[in-house]
Amino acid sequence: MKIIPAILFAMCLAFAGHVFSEDPKQPAGLKAPTMKDVTPDEAALLMKSKPAPALMIDVRTPDEFAEGHIPGARNVDFLGDDFEKQIAALPADRPLIVHCAAGNRSSKAVAKISAMQKFAQIFHLKSGFNGWKAAGKPVETKPAAK
Repeated sequence: MKIIPAILFAMCLAFAGHVFSEDPKQPAGLKAPTMKDVTPDEAALLMKSKPAPALMIDVRTPDEFAEGHIPGARNVDFLGDDFEKQIAALPADRPLIVHCAAGNRSSKAVAKISAMQKFAQIFHLKSGFNGWKAAGKPVETKPAAK
């Protein structure tokens, strides 16, 4: 009869180890998003990947965006009042590539987006739009629809 309490005790320890082994900041069963800095070449490939091409999110102001932006990028102003609402409306099944002009605002935006725990993959174009242009990648200069 001493075996049954010992087995129950061992099962409780195993269960407790499983529950407490996860990151306490994460809800049970939800993994932290994968985040990685990418180059302009890597970002261009991610935007063409199949079956779910990455969404390019430009967190600059609408005026900056209108002066020139990456083709296919969506403008979601990090300084705007509805930043989180616009990000939450994006499809969760596609990776995001986030950029600003040079990397400062976008690094803050990546942290905020990551905290939302909606997207599995978030990429940061660390060199920003300036790095994209310097790499000779295509740029649109007309305003794009939001």
